[in-house]
Amino acid sequence: MLSLCKFGKTLCAFQKSTLQSKGFISQINQFRCLFSARELGIEGYEKGRRDAENFVTDPYKYKRKFHLDFGNEPDFPKFENGLKRLLFVMEKDDNDINILKDALYTLIRKQKEHSGYKYIFGPVIMRVLYYLNLPIVAIEFLDDKLIGQLFTEITGHQVLLDLLYENKMYETLLRVRESRPFESKYIDALVLAAYYRINTPEALDKAFDYWKKMEEIQVKHPFRKSLTFVAGMAVKHNRPEIALEVLECIFKDFHVTVRQIKLLAWCQLGRFGKITDMFRTIIKRHKELNRNDEYTSLEVLDKIEKSLDQNGPELKKFLALRKEIKSLGLITEETLDDMLCAPFPVKLQSNQYHRNK
Repeated sequence: MLSLCKFGKTLCAFQKSTLQSKGFISQINQFRCLFSARELGIEGYEKGRRDAENFVTDPYKYKRKFHLDFGNEPDFPKFENGLKRLLFVMEKDDNDINILKDALYTLIRKQKEHSGYKYIFGPVIMRVLYYLNLPIVAIEFLDDKLIGQLFTEITGHQVLLDLLYENKMYETLLRVRESRPFESKYIDALVLAAYYRINTPEALDKAFDYWKKMEEIQVKHPFRKSLTFVAGMAVKHNRPEIALEVLECIFKDFHVTVRQIKLLAWCQLGRFGKITDMFRTIIKRHKELNRNDEYTSLEVLDKIEKSLDQNGPELKKFLALRKEIKSLGLITEETLDDMLCAPFPVKLQSNQYHRNK
């Protein structure tokens, strides 16, 4: 059976290959997912593209005709519907992007003249650019004084920031967050993931400050993953006191990622008794509760063993415990980085940011 982290990577790779097989998304080296295609609304956009085949038989002709005629269309709802169709037949092509850009300028002008209901285009535009893997175009649209007015919802920003994260544009992601300070635990997760990927002492300080601000404004139910990004980076930089302070907010000590970070923090602080207590508890829970999923990373075990005095009594105790958890099949080759950066599990319930909109 695949572990949660391996399942997440498999799912991410499947989503990536699905998009790439259709020719809409280019290869991204070491593609890194954080939110699923369903969470971001990309699955719905893909369905829209398939549906578009029923009413746009020749996309090239449709785009050419739209480009020639849309500016003169007096009926605003008809123009909106035409633009919606355009968004579902877009290709990764400079000409298509220019057509879209001109159409959005016209949309903004027409929206100001129209007093009735106006469709919210921001999120679907970002999904188009995500699907086509066009992060630079997405930033250009956001920074444009006119087109940028369309992006007023958290939904679109989550899609954009995830696109930047997957393309390793971490500094750009942080700049966008700074200029558009939405309050959202989804945005917070992406920001802290970016700091974790940057992984410098300065990034750790900024991530820790960001977490403290989250605490000050009492962010409700932050993602555990967000906190473990900060704590995980702290142990990477030998700052165990920060890691343990952040993890005080998490009561489930036996979550796999939390456990690895605490073990490393205790190791760095020389609190060997805490480490042995944790391993004994794992063994006890396995035997009494039949818990078979409380793995310890081989990487973490090796770091603990390396830190111990080769002639000290602690090493003998540790090796005995390590041998026992190995015999019980409770060791994984996944690293802390693998666990931290695995994508969020796919939700079964309705998309959260439909509720945010």
